[in-house]
Amino acid sequence: MISAGGLHATMSGKIAKEKKTRIVRSKQYPFFYNPMWSLFGDATPGPAGTYYYEKAQHKVQFWHMFDQVLLRPEMIPVFKHDELKILETDGSLSFLTKRGIPDKQRSSDHLPILFGIDI
Repeated sequence: MISAGGLHATMSGKIAKEKKTRIVRSKQYPFFYNPMWSLFGDATPGPAGTYYYEKAQHKVQFWHMFDQVLLRPEMIPVFKHDELKILETDGSLSFLTKRGIPDKQRSSDHLPILFGIDI
C-alpha cells in the first residue's frame, strides 16, 4: 500500500497534492492519497476498521482497514471528506454484532465504506 513500487499511498492529502510524485532509485512514482487511514482506530466514532480478525496468536491487531479509497492528487479537491464513512447499517439491518464487530452471519465479514465526490 505504501511502497513506491506498489500503490504508493500516503495518509496526507497535503503531501500527495504538493509533491505529486517521488523519485526512488532514479524512477518517478506518483502518489495516491488514502483518506481511509483517518478512520483507522478510536479517533472517530464507529468501528475502528472495516475488518475484524481475532486469533490466539502472539501478534494480533484485531481491526484492519482492508477496504480503501485511493485518490490521485488531482481528485483531492473534489473528494468530500465529510462523507467518508465506515457503514454500520443500511438503515434497517445492522452490519455489526452486539460486540460491535462485523456480523458475518447477517451481512459480511467486511464493513462497507461510503464516500462522495463532487463532480
